Amino acid sequence: MRPSRLDPLFASLTSLLAPSFRNVPQYIWVGNRDTTCTFMFQVAYVKLLDALGYRYQWWTFPVGHAYPLGNEFAPMMQWLDTQGQVVANPPHITYALNEEMNQPDVGLNADHAYWISGLKVRDPTVSPPTGRIDVFSHGFGVGDPPLTPLHNEVGQVPTATGTISYAMQSRGWGAAPAIPVADVIDIGDHEVHVVEMRVPDSRLRHAH
Repeated sequence: MRPSRLDPLFASLTSLLAPSFRNVPQYIWVGNRDTTCTFMFQVAYVKLLDALGYRYQWWTFPVGHAYPLGNEFAPMMQWLDTQGQVVANPPHITYALNEEMNQPDVGLNADHAYWISGLKVRDPTVSPPTGRIDVFSHGFGVGDPPLTPLHNEVGQVPTATGTISYAMQSRGWGAAPAIPVADVIDIGDHEVHVVEMRVPDSRLRHAH
């Protein structure tokens, strides 16, 4: 069931969970003739990433619901090589909790992200049971990096069966600004209870 508070264009939980990807850049391949993963919803998802200020590369190919490049993974590997190390403990966490992703019988628990855990949706009547939380630690001494200008390009890429044309759109981040180090946590989007916080990983000196 889709929550009534959502825009009708949010056709899946993918859009509901998109805020969780603040610290995970996305690499997206779509076909503009796809009638299974409908192209208009892929466009809406990328617009959502723009609105959130997140990083991505979005490749569009003139195909339907099919893997466009055959066995050619070079563009994907080249992109991965530019992403650097995984950020294990970021200063800014945005997380969209979906309690339907909890499956304790197989050991799956979605109630945590980075250095916050024990999360619970405040309103148990929401369906699906989702909620967002936004937490920022001043203990790292860095602010949010600025979003770089939108980049667009078109071209052709070789595949196992020949070349295929593409259009590519991307966003990145600049350098994060320095801010005064402080023993302060900002918490926004109070749709979720936070039960636990790992103080050392949040760079706070004291728990309050």
